Amino acid sequence: MKKKILICGIFTITCFPCISETIDSIFNSVPLYIFPHLSESNRLDLLDYAKYEIFEPNIETSFGGRLKVLEYSDTNITLAFNNDYHWNLQVDFTENNDTLYIITKRFMSEDDTLTFNHTYDKEWTQLK
Repeated sequence: MKKKILICGIFTITCFPCISETIDSIFNSVPLYIFPHLSESNRLDLLDYAKYEIFEPNIETSFGGRLKVLEYSDTNITLAFNNDYHWNLQVDFTENNDTLYIITKRFMSEDDTLTFNHTYDKEWTQLK
């Protein structure tokens, strides 16, 4: 009996992959102090549009501006606030398989582009 339970346990562990977070759940979990632009309901609306590849609708931000999805994948979402400011959330992994969240803010002008990268762990603690 113990052998059957052990074999079933090993089979279950090796045959079923670990469930990982989706870009949707990660995007929804970004704290407001990091990304105050969208309320939770607006984030969900934005993700629904992205899932169905409806990139045209603009969502109103908390500050009265508008934004839209430029890119959406399993590990990445890029938003455009206008032609001058893009915000990107990317999921990455370390050599030890620790999850990292990388937020890139890109400000563009005719003369220059400023890019700021911020890396966070799963608890949204900024890493240096």
